[in-house]
Amino acid sequence: MTEHEKPLVQASSNGTTLVLEIQTDQIRDSDTASAISREMIALAKENQANRLVIDMHSVRFMGSVGFLALMGLRRHLDEPSIILCGLSEHLKDILEACKLISRDPDESAMFTMADTVDEAKERH
Repeated sequence: MTEHEKPLVQASSNGTTLVLEIQTDQIRDSDTASAISREMIALAKENQANRLVIDMHSVRFMGSVGFLALMGLRRHLDEPSIILCGLSEHLKDILEACKLISRDPDESAMFTMADTVDEAKERH
């Protein structure tokens, strides 16, 4: 079994919110990022979900290809609401520098962030 034959994303539904948990600790290469993107898009479409929580507590490193996976998911949804949670401080710093998230509630960004899945669910 190759690395990409097992799911890289686990899904659970909470009413109108779909929680997608990324199951790898590194998103360094385009094959991994593409597989994650495909899985997230398929799960969102299968569940007819535009309100997503992406749990990234397992991810310790994400290169720019990981950003593309997240942006690709956003492009495939109609009026998406996507909250990233479980981000390490390192990932928060990188995503904030790229203007994908903001720690300032008055500043808009492509994605919202929360510390935990429960906090993210409450925001939806």
